[in-house]
Parts: sequence; C-alpha cells; structure tokens
Amino acid sequence: ERGRALASAVRFAKSAALGFKSVRAPAGNYVATELHEESQLPSTTSFVHASVLLDEVVEAFVAAELGPGSLVVDCTLGGGGHSEALLQQLPQIRLLGIDRDPLALEAAGRRLARFGARVELAHGNFADIRKLLLQSSLLHASMQPGRSKSKTASCSGILADLGVSSPQLDLPERGFSFRAQGPLDMRMDPSDPDVKPAAWYLENLSASQLAGHIQELGGEDSAFAKAVAEKLTLLRPRTTLEAAKIVEEQAGLLRAPVQDPSGRQSVHPATKTFQALRILVNGELESASQPPDCN
Repeated sequence: ERGRALASAVRFAKSAALGFKSVRAPAGNYVATELHEESQLPSTTSFVHASVLLDEVVEAFVAAELGPGSLVVDCTLGGGGHSEALLQQLPQIRLLGIDRDPLALEAAGRRLARFGARVELAHGNFADIRKLLLQSSLLHASMQPGRSKSKTASCSGILADLGVSSPQLDLPERGFSFRAQGPLDMRMDPSDPDVKPAAWYLENLSASQLAGHIQELGGEDSAFAKAVAEKLTLLRPRTTLEAAKIVEEQAGLLRAPVQDPSGRQSVHPATKTFQALRILVNGELESASQPPDCN
C-alpha cells in the first residue's frame, strides 16, 4: 500500500534534463555556480510558478507514512512549490531538491530558507540522482539509528514533474517562447558550456537532420517538418520571433488555419517546432529514458 502511494507521487507530467554539481544550503540559500558572461540570468523575483497537482502530491506522500528522518528527493525542484508543501506537511522528512536551472535553484533556495538544515539543493540533472545523493550530507543524516551507513544512494520517496516551467516561458531572455522577442536560446542550464543554444543547431545541422528532429520530437508531419527545416537552416534566425515567423509563413503556405469554436486560432503554428528545439537543446529524451530511481 505504501509502495503504491509513493509510486503515485512520482509525476511524469512533461519532460526535462542535464548538468551536475551539488551545493549545500544549510540555511536554504543556493549559491549559483558562476555563469558565463553571455548567459546572465534575470532576477529570481521573476521566477513565479504555480505547482501542478499540489494537493494530490502532498496527499500521496502523506499516505506513504514516511518515518522520522526519511529522505525525499524532488528531482525537478523548480520554484520549490512542491517541496515547500511537503516540508510543511511532513515535518519528519528531509529533502534534497535537484534542478538544472540556476535561476530556479536560487528562487527555491529563498523560498525554502525557513526549513534550514532539513533542505539541501543540488544543481544537476535528475538522471544523475544516485551521484547527487552520494554527494549529499542528507543521505547519511537520514539513516535510521543502528543502520549501516554505507555508501548506498537510497531515499524514501521521489517526486518528478518533468518539462519546461511557466517562468522559463514567461521570461523572453530565456528564449523559450515564440510569443516574445528574445535570443533563440532554450537552454535550461545556461551555465553549462556543453549545452548549445537552439540557434546553434540551425547553423550546424543539415536540413534533413533538423527535419528529423522536428518530426520526431515535435510530432509534425514529414512534409511540414522538411519545409520548416529547410527555411530555418537557410535563414538561420537568431531570435525567437524570427524563427516563429518562418514557421508561420510555412504554415500559411502548406496548411489551413486551425481554429477553435470561438473562431480564434487554437494552436500557434510554431508550437511543435519550438517544442522539438527545446527537447533537442536540453537532451530531454535521453534523461527521460532513465526514470528517476534512487534505490
């Protein structure tokens, strides 16, 4: 029964990934790793996010009846909304929060500061959960009395809410949205020099390679993916609105507008292409293919 309750608390809502480095935050303050000059992030006051399925997640963990000192891992910390609710409702637990976005970690650190040493934050990818657990001081602090303190990465519960968050979409500087002008970036972790921005792929992939990604990761049909990829690799847009306009123009040539009953266009033509680029940039499928597991 407890196992089923914990399993229901693991929410695979969309898809995410990549990075690593653990930072101890005894007072809940996250110290971001040094960013490259070209990847300065906006103020954390901009990172406001409403957590999905909040009540359901809390109910699932409460039903699991976790014992004193139990260690819970929030694999996709974001702004810290789920973690805050769990720490508040379950005073017996400790929590390791993982996220690859330095801005999210800083915002969550401020939000969770009041929980003190019960919280530790790690900059990284949930696919590296075992590594991050072994680096965490909370792992050994959560051991039950009399239990061997071996170097085994284990925890009592995992929460994962995968995918892009609304603050990332709302900040034009991050380059995720086709509705606002910004650099064609889409990196969840701009501090990682190995992760290339979306514009890099338009400059370095062939049209056929890009079309394959748009078709596979965005779910577009092959003809439309090919037409869009040919234009994107030819024109090499550097901003979100430039890229969105190219996709819109191809949609205008190849497709009839899709409208909802109210007469408004229901889905922006660039939605699936931008989704494909985001997944490609952040290697989300590679990480999602390894569900979080700390046992």
